[in-house]
Amino acid sequence: MKAPAPEPLRDRAGTAHVMLITLRARQLTGVALIVLLATALVGTVHLFSLVGVVLNDAEAHGQLLARAIFQRARDVVTDGRAAGDALRRDRALRTLLASSIAYGRGVSYATIVDTEGTILLHSFPGREGSGHVADAPLATVIAGGPIARLRAIYSEQTYAVEESLTLGETPFGAVRIGLSTVLLREELSDALRPAALATLVALALALVLAAGLSPWVLRPIHALRDGQDLAEPAGTDPEGTGAATVDTPSAESVRRLAALARPLAGVAHEVKNPLNAMTIHLELIRQKLAGLAGPTATVGGSSILGISEPTDADGTSAASADAAPRDDDLRSAREHLDVLEEEIKRLDEIIQGFVRFMRPPDLRLEPVAIDGLAHEVRALIAPEAERAGVAIEIDCPPALPALAADHALLQQAFLNLALNACQAMPSGGTLRIRARAAAGRRVHVTVEDTGEGIPPEQLERIFDLYYTSRADGSGLGLAMVHMAVQLHGGEIDVESTAGVGTRFRLALPQAYNIVT
Repeated sequence: MKAPAPEPLRDRAGTAHVMLITLRARQLTGVALIVLLATALVGTVHLFSLVGVVLNDAEAHGQLLARAIFQRARDVVTDGRAAGDALRRDRALRTLLASSIAYGRGVSYATIVDTEGTILLHSFPGREGSGHVADAPLATVIAGGPIARLRAIYSEQTYAVEESLTLGETPFGAVRIGLSTVLLREELSDALRPAALATLVALALALVLAAGLSPWVLRPIHALRDGQDLAEPAGTDPEGTGAATVDTPSAESVRRLAALARPLAGVAHEVKNPLNAMTIHLELIRQKLAGLAGPTATVGGSSILGISEPTDADGTSAASADAAPRDDDLRSAREHLDVLEEEIKRLDEIIQGFVRFMRPPDLRLEPVAIDGLAHEVRALIAPEAERAGVAIEIDCPPALPALAADHALLQQAFLNLALNACQAMPSGGTLRIRARAAAGRRVHVTVEDTGEGIPPEQLERIFDLYYTSRADGSGLGLAMVHMAVQLHGGEIDVESTAGVGTRFRLALPQAYNIVT
């Protein structure tokens, strides 16, 4: 009886080839599923974490605004029975309520109500006098679990942060800050966008890596297809197995990416790159013009290179005749380059200032001595003042109560005022910084110059963003001063006389006026 004929090698190779394709597809599918599961797990944890961060940040910001309004309201009201009239008459308080929507992240309204729930003052004045139904406290949402917080932020609802108003021991109302989940959700979406991009990149890299490693992992099947002996180990490790690992971004990496993905910062970066490129190319053009400047030097009527220059009928060198027009052209080109460079620098400063203005920092209130702050500003402004011939006088008694302020933000505000004053005195003059304690637990600070003054028609607009009367001004300095004062719960006004000077008056809260 004959033994059965062995299976043809070609059939075995064909079967192995089909098996190879199937295993490769399974390998890629398995890697994709693993990466998807891992990123889904990390993404879920990251989402819960971000929701908590957004809600906690919103609550802290709401409390900061409520306390600023509380401080001002408590200073205004002297009699609880006439609280409504006193609050409605205070323009600074109205401005503070209106600015809380402009600068508050997620803030949909700010209001002051009496003990009966009637609106005394509102960021939308049309609602004053009507009843106000208190929204659910944001603190109850934060105290809930991760799923409850996620469900809350994706609901169409407004939550509130509340601060009670008291006169002595007697309550006369409350400050309520409304925080819209719609606005908070936009902030959350901006933070999640980089995480989604990181997930797609991780998945793509994992698939590419799996496809690249599959020939090595599937080498035993290749051996079967080629009719080789499979007895030898498939890999180089003692157990004959291979392992492929894919690094997925950690939750901390994704969180850092999300924190960096701020729309305004991204716009500034995108605009700054071409500005830098233009600056570099302007410098290259300037260097090339410098290489073209000046005619070829000559010695005894011949050029340094030993080649005689062509002359006209009267013996004048043709190169000499062209030198003057050529030098004029080069000089004109350099002037145009200087203008371009200055305008690029100005545009860059405007963009950076816009980003700083639209993203005001979180206040870090601490006791700040106005005397020390004034001397810091004088040291910073000294070079500019010396060039302009401006004398700086400081009258801030060291015994004055400290301010409740963010040191860096307030320093920048006073620096902007001092710079403005120096620029208003191109022929020299005097800059005075004076501070005195005032009623209502305030400190009054005056910044005064003896400069050109501000025309009356411009006084109402000097705090507007981008408004400037100087050709080289950005229109950001005084707008940022106004914003800083408002964020501190203070007031600022200005008076000016043409040819006499300008005086800025600031009223800022004392340090012991901080509510904890």
